[in-house]
Amino acid sequence: VVAAAEEMTGKDGPERDAAKLRLIMPALAGLGVVHALVPPHPGPLLAVEALGASLGKTMLYGIAIAIPTAIISGPLLAKFTTRGVRLEAPVLHDHALAIAPPARILSLLIVLLPVLMIATGELGQMIPGMKGTGWLVAASNPVVALLLTNLIALPLLFGRRLRDAAIQTAVWHETMGAAGAILLAIGAGGALKQVLVTAGLSDLLARTVLMYSISPLLLGWLVAVGIRLAAGSATVATITAVGIMPGVVASSGVSPELVVLAIGAGSVFFSHVNDPGFWLVKSYVGTNTADTFRTWSMLETAISVVGLALVMALSYVV
Repeated sequence: VVAAAEEMTGKDGPERDAAKLRLIMPALAGLGVVHALVPPHPGPLLAVEALGASLGKTMLYGIAIAIPTAIISGPLLAKFTTRGVRLEAPVLHDHALAIAPPARILSLLIVLLPVLMIATGELGQMIPGMKGTGWLVAASNPVVALLLTNLIALPLLFGRRLRDAAIQTAVWHETMGAAGAILLAIGAGGALKQVLVTAGLSDLLARTVLMYSISPLLLGWLVAVGIRLAAGSATVATITAVGIMPGVVASSGVSPELVVLAIGAGSVFFSHVNDPGFWLVKSYVGTNTADTFRTWSMLETAISVVGLALVMALSYVV
């Protein structure tokens, strides 16, 4: 999207920069809402498992909330936050390998395939007599869905060139680096969660909900916000928050699917300097630090607040 925005012509100066940002910010909003609200992203997926939520319901509720949240925090908010923002030349990383891009429909299929597999498995098991069917259980398993998608994507994207040593090296170096960062974040979040649970924070929060009638959804959101602001990582915030919320969910009877989404919304609140994503967006988009706060940080905050509001509203319906 950033590369496409760089090709925009017909405007000069601030108008051109604002037009580019109005193209980039909705794309970032889409990434942000999926990161926070829609499995099989690692954060929401781990939250589903930790709280015993239904993966199918969480995906359904998450998509329903993500669409209006992305519209509000993306194109609508960008009309106000992009005014007067000046862009520098973005830092775009050139790929060492020249690979012909696949067809658009094929690219879309690869992106949606794990979601379609999980949805098919979850919905199929709702049919009388189909629950527990082997292939449906396998399809609804997010690990299986993501693994199969990767195995399908590699030959579709690279074809016969997949056997080339240069492509093998490039693929595995790039993917293993990203996977390693995710594993480190998950490990750090799990360790922090266990420290807080051992300290008795989970029981304290459960008693707080019962004593003061605090909404478990709001409490989960606030816990995730606090960890997000302190640690920077949305994945760490999600894993830590869900680790100390099972007692609250059990004592309050609230829908675990909605707690997953409330925590996910809180985990992206106000990205700032301790979030690697803040600097990644700054370098790719070409904003200075102040304007990154004005655009990206406000976008993430809007996702968090609007997401919580919609989760709270949905709690009165489901």
